[in-house]
Amino acid sequence: ETKTRYALKCLSKKATVEHGQQIALCTERAIMAELDHPFIIRFVRSFNSKAWVYFLMELVTGGELLDALDALGLLTQAQAQFYAGALTLALEFLHERRIAYLDLKGENCLIDQHGYPKLIDFGIAERLKSGRCHALKGTPLFMAPEVILGKGCTTSADLWSLGVCLFDFMVGKFPFANDRCSNEEVFRKVLTQPVKFPSSFKCQAARDLIKGLLNRTPESRPGAGPAGYADLRGHQFFDGFNWDGLLGRSTKPPFVPTSEVYAEDNETGNQVKIVETSTDSPEQEDDDPSWTDPDPSWADDF
Repeated sequence: ETKTRYALKCLSKKATVEHGQQIALCTERAIMAELDHPFIIRFVRSFNSKAWVYFLMELVTGGELLDALDALGLLTQAQAQFYAGALTLALEFLHERRIAYLDLKGENCLIDQHGYPKLIDFGIAERLKSGRCHALKGTPLFMAPEVILGKGCTTSADLWSLGVCLFDFMVGKFPFANDRCSNEEVFRKVLTQPVKFPSSFKCQAARDLIKGLLNRTPESRPGAGPAGYADLRGHQFFDGFNWDGLLGRSTKPPFVPTSEVYAEDNETGNQVKIVETSTDSPEQEDDDPSWTDPDPSWADDF
């Protein structure tokens, strides 16, 4: 018999408490537990021990989306339709549930063994109860202007980030700044600079969609208006694209991994292990046996 393998994300309680991340971790668990979508990593269950909390997740073995992009080079319109389309469907699913993801970027996407993308890492996602999120969170190169300005953002901040991703997929760089700029420079450019395309970039439909997504008026972005995601899916960039084939996973991905690759979890103090059972509570060494959680009740739901 073949055993199902899972990824086990191990989070140190000590590090969580020292960084004041208890509420964020509980929010991440609550959000993950209600998500079931082909392009979002699947949460199986969580565990709680004296020194650790654990997330048992679906194992995704195709590496990062960034690896696929490196292998493919600049994406053609058809290739970009596939990846932007999958991200669009994942965001639509989240936004229907009033969840803002707030950290959309290639690094937060893995590729499964068949070549389909999976959104991972809901560590800063927010459930928008009152309508807006005022926290400054995300990755500067992908942050929407309204997030930077602290005006309060809605789920449409994710649509801006999708525009940054699409620009990167097809042009091969970021639209306003690069990762050598300081955060202040990035923020200034995002708030003030026009979107410029290289003259060699001829895909008019892509230019139009990217400009629409990178609109500094959040409610004017395709997907954010009264017609919702129908506007985005119906954009001419996606003309002829088979959305049902993508959702049903019958569309052929542009890149299919040939071997298993396990993306590392880059967050400090977290470990990801591969395990073959979903029922055993994991055994993990205490990272500091002398440490005691001053208020352990925050992890009761794990």
